[in-house]
Amino acid sequence: MVKNNLDELSAHILDKDFVKIFQPVHLIQYVLGSLYVKIQYGFATKSSSRYNVFSFFVWIIHILSLTIFVTYCEATSDSMLTDFYLKLYHILNGSIIVIITIKNFCKGNLNSELYVKLQKIDRDINMKDARKSNKRMFIFSTIVVVISVVFTIIWAIVLNKYIMEGFCPVAFMVQLPVLSNYMDIILIAYKMYFMVIRFEYINSMLKEKLHSSTGDTQCTIKPFVVNDGNSDHDDKLWNRLVLTAHDTITVWKELFSIHQITIPINIYSVASVVPLIMSLFFIVLLCVMAELLNAKMENSRKLCANILCFSTRTSRHNIKRLLLLLEIERKISIYDIYILDAQLPFNLFAITATYTIVLLQFALI
Repeated sequence: MVKNNLDELSAHILDKDFVKIFQPVHLIQYVLGSLYVKIQYGFATKSSSRYNVFSFFVWIIHILSLTIFVTYCEATSDSMLTDFYLKLYHILNGSIIVIITIKNFCKGNLNSELYVKLQKIDRDINMKDARKSNKRMFIFSTIVVVISVVFTIIWAIVLNKYIMEGFCPVAFMVQLPVLSNYMDIILIAYKMYFMVIRFEYINSMLKEKLHSSTGDTQCTIKPFVVNDGNSDHDDKLWNRLVLTAHDTITVWKELFSIHQITIPINIYSVASVVPLIMSLFFIVLLCVMAELLNAKMENSRKLCANILCFSTRTSRHNIKRLLLLLEIERKISIYDIYILDAQLPFNLFAITATYTIVLLQFALI
């Protein structure tokens, strides 16, 4: 009993190199009052009550800043952005991102469990060079976070110098909720990319299995050695593949059920208010990650189908198990309106262009 409890407890401990991937984003989220997962001593839990109080005061400051911005700050008459749409943009982002934050805090346990499941995928697959991969992701994470913060500061300066009629002291503060949403999307993108890398490793294992089944001696990919003479050994390898694929697909679905509201606010702000390049960039980033993972899964499905042609009767059952997992619908729908794929940025561009033309027509009347 005690041993089982200890094993279960140790399974929930996150590795340092795994946690490090998300540290840059978590740091910004902590300062902005939107960190809904606390990782301490290797354990992921929902945020503490003390931090929730801090977050409450931070968001009160955001709301007050937004009120001051809307009431006292005016845009210049010759600005490309009208005063009305500029304020509407910040009101929509500020208010809906508050809802996002509250929603994330309410799902704190689900978010913390997601980290444990991602770590489990890593341990089950036992990928070579996992530490190096995590280190590269940490470096990339740091760069993207720094760029996002710098962009927010530059945008606040541009607001004050070129768009607002006079100096607006809260111009930077009203950008922070938007930055908070950016951090949320970056976090989702990293989790997606983490799964992309793991599925790529699954594909390398399947390629090795295919080459061993066809007797191809030219294969140079050796993530594991297939032992055709030992069915128990082969079963263990296939179980690893099936469990890892199952866990990855499950986390893939859960990721978007938890963060379902994060995407539409960016789509809405781009399509209906201000065509900010940064917002579109993050939407494209999510679409690229979704396409990458779908491509890896489709490649896995094709490899399994090819392996099935050359497999013996004893191994066909294991191959079919994995193939059945990969046959499921992999498209991610946002509120049954938007599909997260390569077509979404083009659809958004078309909506934005149409909306801009309508505004210009009204301006010329």
